[in-house]
Amino acid sequence: MSPRLHSVRERRYTNLYDSVDVPSLQSWQHLFGNTNIGHYERCNLQIAGQTPGDQTLVIVNIYVRTNICRQPKMSVGAAEVVRDAFLEGDDQRAIGMMIQECQWERTAVAKAFDQWAHTAVVEFQIGSSIAASMNAFDLMSGPALGPGSVPDGPLLKDDDDKDIRLPWRKQFGIPFVVPVRQNFGVRVTSNPNALAALQRALQLGPDVIIPAPLVWVHLEGLESRDIQ
Repeated sequence: MSPRLHSVRERRYTNLYDSVDVPSLQSWQHLFGNTNIGHYERCNLQIAGQTPGDQTLVIVNIYVRTNICRQPKMSVGAAEVVRDAFLEGDDQRAIGMMIQECQWERTAVAKAFDQWAHTAVVEFQIGSSIAASMNAFDLMSGPALGPGSVPDGPLLKDDDDKDIRLPWRKQFGIPFVVPVRQNFGVRVTSNPNALAALQRALQLGPDVIIPAPLVWVHLEGLESRDIQ
């Protein structure tokens, strides 16, 4: 006889993603639909626009990544060192640390990508309502709950009065809740001129990007369900 659990709430970390193929990207495109289901390098949903079964989805972070170019990313500790060096007047040390940590990529493709990302709008939809609307560039800070994203020292509780935010609050003040069997999706709207410049730069670039020049949008958070 198999064991049964009753009145238990299961919570699991989840990180859902879907992607757009930039060379064929239109001025707007809907993600987390049927297009990429089954292609796990592109999308890890099993059912378009929903989580399977009786899962409640709690989204605490939305972020964007790409294989088109490397994006500068600096740890909290390195950013503090750079800030202190500038305040102390040691500009050479600060700039050296920025170059070392960020690893800026100064290519025509990277420039065109940044110009596109600054103007591209990412809208997170729950049902027929828009829950959040931000530009793609501001969402390129990576996962909030993954490795390297947790600040040094113990995490503070929600009711702590100290002026330090929990990691996932770098994006939202409160999480977004997607109820059981409620559909969700993401809409990416591109500025036509910026998108056309990026697509031209990719055609002229010397390197082949495998499997294709892609931009992924991630929905990071928790899946929760009650075991009756």
